[in-house]
Amino acid sequence: MSDLIPASLIEDLRVNVDEASMPDTCTITTVTYADDGGGGQTESTTTTTSKCTLVPRSGREVSGDQLREQGEYRLFVPIAVAIANNARVTHQSGKVYQVVFTPPLTNYSTSREVGLRDA
Repeated sequence: MSDLIPASLIEDLRVNVDEASMPDTCTITTVTYADDGGGGQTESTTTTTSKCTLVPRSGREVSGDQLREQGEYRLFVPIAVAIANNARVTHQSGKVYQVVFTPPLTNYSTSREVGLRDA
């Protein structure tokens, strides 16, 4: 069975969503660790700046344990931006958040959504 929506149309939608619905800027910082060869680890950070939209999660979406697991906030970034589960996000307002939930993308995703909590 062929795709219901052509890939070229999905790509156009992704570009339009990025432009129309992501007015904010955020900085995503990810810490990684590598073996230093002497029994310890070397820490390095990667920082990416991206367009984004940050919205509080409403009680109608999730409650209780789900809210703790998925975060109190939803962050939307362009689909090409990778975000690890241990990343920290600094919103343009200066507030810092911790990524706690990274649901998988689908073929029809037009943006990447992650769950955040206050850092």
